[in-house]
Amino acid sequence: MRPEPTQSDGFVGWVRRIIWPGRKRWGLRTLGFLVLGMVALGVSMAQGFHTIGTAACTIIAVLGAGYCSVRGIMAMQNLEITRRR
Repeated sequence: MRPEPTQSDGFVGWVRRIIWPGRKRWGLRTLGFLVLGMVALGVSMAQGFHTIGTAACTIIAVLGAGYCSVRGIMAMQNLEITRRR
């Protein structure tokens, strides 16, 4: 069931609520960063050496996956705290 658009948020807000319903999906973001890292490592292994691009992608992927993992754990802890009340 789709939410109906209201005058306060307009069409853009209505589309945004359908596409991104409000809950951040930290696990999927983590998987996205890990896939980026795997692709960068696969490319560098196929070439036989690291380039600036593959090294930067690997570093960004590890940092991004770590950040999303920590934020996801924090979000779950906050969710559990609010459910207990």
